[in-house]
Amino acid sequence: MGESVVGGRSVAWPDMGRGARIWLTIYVSVAMVDLIAETAHLFWVALAALIVALPALGGVLVTSRPRDRLRHWVLAALFFGWLGDWLGDLLVPHIAWKIGFFFLGHVCFMVAFWPYRSRSVLDRPGLLACYALGVTALLAWVVPSAGWLYGSALVAYGLTLGVMAVLATGLGPTATVGGIVFIISDMSIAITSFVYPGRLEHAELLIMSTYLVAQLLLVLGVIDAPDPPSRTGPPSRTDPLSRTDPLSAPTHCPAPPRRPIAPPLSPRTERPRS
Repeated sequence: MGESVVGGRSVAWPDMGRGARIWLTIYVSVAMVDLIAETAHLFWVALAALIVALPALGGVLVTSRPRDRLRHWVLAALFFGWLGDWLGDLLVPHIAWKIGFFFLGHVCFMVAFWPYRSRSVLDRPGLLACYALGVTALLAWVVPSAGWLYGSALVAYGLTLGVMAVLATGLGPTATVGGIVFIISDMSIAITSFVYPGRLEHAELLIMSTYLVAQLLLVLGVIDAPDPPSRTGPPSRTDPLSRTDPLSAPTHCPAPPRRPIAPPLSPRTERPRS
């Protein structure tokens, strides 16, 4: 397993088979094509690259992780992200469709990462507060410029995005960085769409580069994620196997107490003969 540093944090690269490496090469190649096309303002070339990108990343996941609950939900998240990548650019209004598709994708990520919540920053108030303050500050900056309709949608989307990033910390450092980069990417879309519309040069390059890296890091984190922690705790009152459940207590009557057996008489207390 190799390691690299992204954003000042060590990111582990899981071992992959030949098939996964091929899919990863395809993903990286089409991602580079998309970024070049975005810079050159070649819309249809960039769109074609995005149509191929997330299916290739899904191929990396399928060939690297066995079938389980986590893989199924992450594939669903990639599917909705894929729809947002290309269909969101064709349907009008673009930003509304993109918010809808990526919102569903983040919900799928949340469901996928939920079993790992006990390992996440949910149990670390200081780090959790950093996530909460960061997302709240970004929303406070963007929402006033978006109007009440889009502003309401952005609040719901931002909260979902923040929860997804928090739950991603339960999978390990790779997914943690992926969640943070995803916040940067999606909030960049909101800022360039509502706060500074059309005024930031190379905005698409910033958005797409962070987005493609975020998706890759989340998938790599999922591939390397261990099994979720088992849920252990005191037996439930409604558990049919619980000994504390009064409904599951034995129905037979308890045996009557035995009569105490008198201790044998010692020689000194032997009764006198008549």
